[in-house]
Amino acid sequence: FSRIGSSAPATPVLPAPDEGYPKFLRNADPEDNLPAWDGVDAAFQGVDGLIRFFEGQSYSTYNPAAKTLSDPSSIRDKWGKVKNNLQETGKVDAALDLESYVYLFSGDQYYRYSVTSLNPPVLEEGYPKRLATNEEGLPTLTDEIAFAFSLNRKGYLYYRGGRLYAEFDPSRKQFLTGRPPVNWPGTLDGRAFDAAYTKDGHLYLIAGRTYLKY
Repeated sequence: FSRIGSSAPATPVLPAPDEGYPKFLRNADPEDNLPAWDGVDAAFQGVDGLIRFFEGQSYSTYNPAAKTLSDPSSIRDKWGKVKNNLQETGKVDAALDLESYVYLFSGDQYYRYSVTSLNPPVLEEGYPKRLATNEEGLPTLTDEIAFAFSLNRKGYLYYRGGRLYAEFDPSRKQFLTGRPPVNWPGTLDGRAFDAAYTKDGHLYLIAGRTYLKY
């Protein structure tokens, strides 16, 4: 296509269609690799060479090499999926109750809930997000979070088996990373901590079947 030079968007100049066109989809030329449908809402050919045709709530894939068209599949089931570690693994690595939000961490993702929307829990719009690329001041970590807790209006996220931690200040949207204090218990009965939380001014650390209270 050619485009007329202009500072404003120009309408593409289309060449004349091939001889013999337009044609009905039902009578499409086999070389055109089109489905014999009553209409197509959208279509594209991927880098894999396969052509996807969308119509209504279904789509089919045409393989030009094999000259085969797949049976229709649900668009919602195949194309509406978003990477979601909680749905894939069903596992929460750590939880953090801080200010007006509750954060759940699963793999490289985190989930945010308003404290007023926990019964039943309603995930906030736009989540989950990747922790490594978050823009709300949480630690930009690529490691899985081992456990987390809040204390004095700050959040503490421990990773790499609790050997490192990040301190998160939601009011400033800043975080610091470092190593736990020397007197911080690295393990409990030789086992790394699995979870932590605060209640009534006390900090609880849980490892396996045992726990510590501060």
